[in-house]
Amino acid sequence: MHYYQPSFTNVSGGLWTERMKKLYCGRKITDVLHKQLNFVNYGIETIDPENNKLVTTHGAEYTYDYLVVSSGL
Repeated sequence: MHYYQPSFTNVSGGLWTERMKKLYCGRKITDVLHKQLNFVNYGIETIDPENNKLVTTHGAEYTYDYLVVSSGL
């Protein structure tokens, strides 16, 4: 889930209706990403930047043109 945290102040302040909360507070991550992006929620075992390839902890191999790695907290 992706939670749009700036909306939380509107919720706690009582400014938003239930419908607005459902629309703006939390959405599936795949619903907010561009449709051409391939969202993979696995750990990365190895990255091979010379060959533009990575291997996940589940054993899947991916090649890429551009790679964005988000480690979270």
